[in-house]
Amino acid sequence: MNQVLDAAVRARYLRGNAANGLTRDDMPKHYREEPAILTARQVEQLAVAMEGLVREGDNADDAPSLGLLVRFAAQTGMRAGEICALRWENVDFLRNRVTVSESLSTINSGEWYVVPPKTNKTRAVPLPAVLADALAVHCETQARRGAFAPDMYVWPTPLVSVNGPYGSTPMHWGRDFYLTYWKKAVQLAGLPNKLRAHDLRHTCAALLIAANVPAKAIQAHLGHSSFKVTMDIYGHLYDEPATL
Repeated sequence: MNQVLDAAVRARYLRGNAANGLTRDDMPKHYREEPAILTARQVEQLAVAMEGLVREGDNADDAPSLGLLVRFAAQTGMRAGEICALRWENVDFLRNRVTVSESLSTINSGEWYVVPPKTNKTRAVPLPAVLADALAVHCETQARRGAFAPDMYVWPTPLVSVNGPYGSTPMHWGRDFYLTYWKKAVQLAGLPNKLRAHDLRHTCAALLIAANVPAKAIQAHLGHSSFKVTMDIYGHLYDEPATL
């Protein structure tokens, strides 16, 4: 920056270089906001609140699946777009894992595109046995509703779609989940109003750290582009007692 401003002075675009004499210590510091992290009990409270809220609405049949979505997000740490784009063909019940190979990119309430994950890399995410069992129950439910096929989505939109039968159009995270249910469920669960759905991803990382999972494995689990990203966000948690 100093060199650029010097060039501007020489070209007479500026009268002086305001950066002269400044060092790195003079630059404003960037402070990353601490991620909100839930305990395992709070995750369950949120999931139960979500189920109760959905049962009171027009899509009562989706109550168990959206409660499962909360548990799934907190235990896998997958990004919202990755969850929306998850198809049944990428769920491996034999090995209890899911393959993250796609993500959903939404342009507005009606347009969506399936794109590669954020780092353009496919990864395998393990499923705890209890979560895999719950996902199997969801699979059976979707099969009874005619929404189970390899290329169908695990969490499809509840809206009637012109693009195909139920199950063939992915859920729109903002419209179908966050704006419709999230804030109300957070309030019902007695959790901070500022809680974001992305904080379920942070919660997953904290749970893995509390379980003494190596940081390098957590990087692979979350799909971070580098080990540095993982440590920049969660490194401080290694110095804190595990209370999750």
